[in-house]
Amino acid sequence: MNTSKKLRITITLLSLAAVLCVLLGKSIIYVPGFTLSYSFIDALFPPADTSFLPSTTIYVWILVIGSLITCVLVWLRHAWAALAGCAASLSSLVYHVIRSIQNGYSVFQIDGIWEFFMLALPLVSAVLCIVLYRDIKQE
Repeated sequence: MNTSKKLRITITLLSLAAVLCVLLGKSIIYVPGFTLSYSFIDALFPPADTSFLPSTTIYVWILVIGSLITCVLVWLRHAWAALAGCAASLSSLVYHVIRSIQNGYSVFQIDGIWEFFMLALPLVSAVLCIVLYRDIKQE
């Protein structure tokens, strides 16, 4: 199996894992005396009385859509598609950083393992998209 095919498979698996983090993951907020837990899947289709911020709803939608677009783009055999996959993968990270700064949160504050993977998987996927771009250019 050649390198570009291995990269495509890895990027696809990482992107799908990021989608699974949204579908299976929970946001856990530790407050003195008790803990609040919310499923991220509830942020995709929040009810009217939701406790999720609108920015969280937008973030999980961008993560899901960007990850699925990345899965499709990396299988196109053009160099521009690898760069577009990188941009799609990074879109959720860029949104997260901008909204964290606007809301006065620390960009690097990670409250749980699910949040870590929701940030790390798209980042690793984007880096591998750049490696795929270089591999396609060399072929």
